[in-house]
Amino acid sequence: MKKKEYIKPQMNVFKADMQAILASTMETIQLKRASDADYKDEQVKTFWDSEETKTIWAD
Repeated sequence: MKKKEYIKPQMNVFKADMQAILASTMETIQLKRASDADYKDEQVKTFWDSEETKTIWAD
């Protein structure tokens, strides 16, 4: 019987710098978390392919 050869599991961790946001003005950019109202049908219906299936096509 032939002995099986196993690959040792290994993980590499690399330190990455944060991406810079470049802006043409000196305004402060504030990001906020989406609220439940942002997920209502009235808010997202412009993204739908059809109102019957409510599917969203993404590239």
